[in-house]
Amino acid sequence: MDLEIFFGLSLVVGAITGICAGLLGVGGGLLYVPALLFLLPKQGVADAILMHVAVASSLATIVVTSMSSLISHARLHGVIWDYVRWLSLGIVPGAFIGTMSARYIDGVTLRMIYGAFAVLVGVKMAFGWSPTASRPRPMPLAMSAAGAGIGMISAWLGIGGGTLTTPYLVWRSTPIREAIGTSAACGFPIAFVAAMSYGLLNPETIPGGMRVAGLTGLLYWPAIIPLMLGSMLGAGYGARLTHSVPVERLRRGFALLLIALGVAVWLKL
Repeated sequence: MDLEIFFGLSLVVGAITGICAGLLGVGGGLLYVPALLFLLPKQGVADAILMHVAVASSLATIVVTSMSSLISHARLHGVIWDYVRWLSLGIVPGAFIGTMSARYIDGVTLRMIYGAFAVLVGVKMAFGWSPTASRPRPMPLAMSAAGAGIGMISAWLGIGGGTLTTPYLVWRSTPIREAIGTSAACGFPIAFVAAMSYGLLNPETIPGGMRVAGLTGLLYWPAIIPLMLGSMLGAGYGARLTHSVPVERLRRGFALLLIALGVAVWLKL
């Protein structure tokens, strides 16, 4: 595929993902990864490292979008910074361990993990399931332990962790507004640490992996840059659309899309 066409398709994917994020408050990783699984082979990325590069590139894109989200929630005083600090004490090593361990997980297994997660999130959204405040507010050690798990799983899946952090905080009796804002703030250290770590990995250390032009470690910049640009353009437009479109109906449609993408990833698209 010509690089110009690839750039344009990645820009469109980024814009669509940004619109969905603005409309529905969902993270980009759940859409970036399956899109990259389709696009990256056209650029010569070997099947052995395809999932790894898709996850790594998704996380690099989320670095910018999560910083924007963090700033927005902080300005609205929706971030509990003490929670961010304690969660991050687990998130940072968790994301690093998740990244370093991912090279020992074959692409098929990573796809299965991602597919199962996407289906579960889709089913949750379709039925409107949400956790209830059934436990007391978390202690610092408990938050750090939860952060480690969230960071590791997010590094495997190429997501910013919002679909994990927000339910955890709500379950631990955090008001939903602060749970969402705090989760958004935690997305930045997850994405930054994991993306930086993936950038240090040599694709040739993964069995069957090889270098291709545009790769820094496992980060594929010809996809990352247009995805970033498209998502920034689309997010603002999506936020404006919330006042003129039936968001709940779209949420159910997006849930069905996630289920379909999860199954498609299982079936290798």
